[in-house]
Amino acid sequence: MNPRFYFPQKLLAHNEVSPPPELVNHLRVLRCNVHDEITLFDGQGTQISAKITEITKKNILLQLQDDLQIQTPPQLKLHLGQALCRFDRMDLILQKAVELNVSEITPLYAERSQGRLKSEALERKMQHWQEIMTSACEQCQQNYLPKINAPMLIQEWLAQTQADLKLQFVLERAISLKSCTTIPESCALLIGPEGGLTPQEENLADQEQFTRITLGERVLRVETAAILALGLINYQFSY
Repeated sequence: MNPRFYFPQKLLAHNEVSPPPELVNHLRVLRCNVHDEITLFDGQGTQISAKITEITKKNILLQLQDDLQIQTPPQLKLHLGQALCRFDRMDLILQKAVELNVSEITPLYAERSQGRLKSEALERKMQHWQEIMTSACEQCQQNYLPKINAPMLIQEWLAQTQADLKLQFVLERAISLKSCTTIPESCALLIGPEGGLTPQEENLADQEQFTRITLGERVLRVETAAILALGLINYQFSY
């Protein structure tokens, strides 16, 4: 299987293209040679094979082949609102969310989140998160790169988020996901930080029509809750 790389430009069969500097560096690290083939995807559903035709000190040229493929987008538009948590756990959640067909991710400032990111730190963190999601797409054969939004207050996200089905995963006064029998075209999912959502945040989500869903009686780590919840939603509402 050819190595896969994100290429954020329009992919047209037989075109000759120059990859962006970060991809050039990656290909050099992998010690790719002329005539080697790789696979490119544009993050919008399209992928194509490309052959390395020239390697110079400053650049690499790629010849796109004639096997252009367009992947069908996921039928369920899944928006994850994830309260900010410890950053190694946040990285894992983003990686697995890509694998589990999330369309959009919004990090949230909740009462129990660990601090806020200042402008410079936020810019670096957003770039880091984008790289994690891109790498996950490369590895799991996903041609659609999910959108990641800048962090916002949880109450703002709750107020503005629209979806056919809106869910919050909590421990108390909740029902099983099996009770949601209508198959939605869009779903918004709220997951709290370490320590969970506060009662006030859960009540606010109630007011915005977020149905309380249980993941069982055990208290789960935040990354476990997110991965389990996304997996159950994919299973329950698979087309």
